[in-house]
Amino acid sequence: MQIKVDVDHSLGKEKAKLRIETEWNQQKKQVSGKIQDVRLSMWGDEWEFSGKAQGLQASGRLFFGETNLEIVLVLPVLAAPFRKQIEAAIVGELQRILQA
Repeated sequence: MQIKVDVDHSLGKEKAKLRIETEWNQQKKQVSGKIQDVRLSMWGDEWEFSGKAQGLQASGRLFFGETNLEIVLVLPVLAAPFRKQIEAAIVGELQRILQA
């Protein structure tokens, strides 16, 4: 199952990247032991991430723009019934992180 979300911001690419990286590092510490094989690869304006929880793999990509951040998330099919809740949670968290 794939989820695609686009969130507007007014930070510019570099500040948005810094905020996302800072939040990633904080969250990684909090979920240590609950999520395995957590990875983040950064290539310019496109980042890839992945992890596994309870044997289920999730992955995705972040695309940074000057005024928006797009995320494409690939989740197990078992998450399909929760799609709307997952999308809403992602949008809410990204808006919180990217507030000017």
